[in-house]
Amino acid sequence: MTNRHPGQLDRLRAAIMILGVAACGSGGDSGGNPNPDPTVIAKAGAPNGDGQTGIVAQSLTDSFRVIVTEGGSALSGITITWSSGSAGAVLSPSSSITDAGGRAASRMTLGPVAGAQTARASLNASSFVTFNASGAPGAPAQLEVFSGNGQAALASAALAQPLRVKVSDQFDNVIDGSTVTWSVLSGSATLSGASSVTGGGGIAAISVTVGGTAGPIQVRAVSAGQDTVIFDAHVVTLVKDILVKNNFFESVANGSQAPSVDTIPAGEAVRFVWQSANVEHNVIPQGPPLFQGISGAISSPFTYGPVRIANPGTYNYDCNLHLGMSGVIVVQ
Repeated sequence: MTNRHPGQLDRLRAAIMILGVAACGSGGDSGGNPNPDPTVIAKAGAPNGDGQTGIVAQSLTDSFRVIVTEGGSALSGITITWSSGSAGAVLSPSSSITDAGGRAASRMTLGPVAGAQTARASLNASSFVTFNASGAPGAPAQLEVFSGNGQAALASAALAQPLRVKVSDQFDNVIDGSTVTWSVLSGSATLSGASSVTGGGGIAAISVTVGGTAGPIQVRAVSAGQDTVIFDAHVVTLVKDILVKNNFFESVANGSQAPSVDTIPAGEAVRFVWQSANVEHNVIPQGPPLFQGISGAISSPFTYGPVRIANPGTYNYDCNLHLGMSGVIVVQ
């Protein structure tokens, strides 16, 4: 037997211990990577349904599709939860299980509000993907007066404002590009066309020139959805002008100021003519009784009217931007 120096024996024992520890570290039940690849959810390859456009409150043509993998391999039997961040939208089914290829799908019925909508496919609270869609308005279903009703004009003159209507679907989404047809229902008037098309905000407009015969006019608007509204206008023979000056109203007929006082027959009109450069005014009726005034803050050049007043009475008005600036219209 070979004799060893005590120091050599100590070094040999230490080496044996190190080898033993290493051997223990390579054994056990872990048998592989201590940090396996995580489970991943992603949109399936195209087509996956993302970016579709459909009609509000209707189902999209294609389903949204996802794929679930782990370490690059598809996982079957995984539950996916589907939800929407858009009011009234529904995903069907609300949950689905991945197939042998790791894929799951659900179809979206859009909410009733036109515009951008979203859906979410969730593996868990922190792992999900988002799909985008867009809802377009439905068919024309509602037609309403937007502006221009109740105007008056002198014989053979144009109404100061065009007649405007708004077209929307059954959910109040405005519709651009919808045709509205116009016609004179009664009275003497000429329209600038037989139809007009809605633009931004679902608004369609037509201009009106009244005829030479005094009296009422009615103009009808009909939408593609066959809804109908009627505009009223009136041809007047007498208009009295009221000047809107820097800090008072002035009657052209009699020169009265602070207050200006005008008298007209029932069914005739006044007109407000701004002469207040760089000074803003409005005309606010104070009643009852009331006529149709104009709010806001307006400076010259500007003319408001004719404003027809049908019923007898004493009509007071002022500019609420300037204290004491007032006037009276006596309708007989």
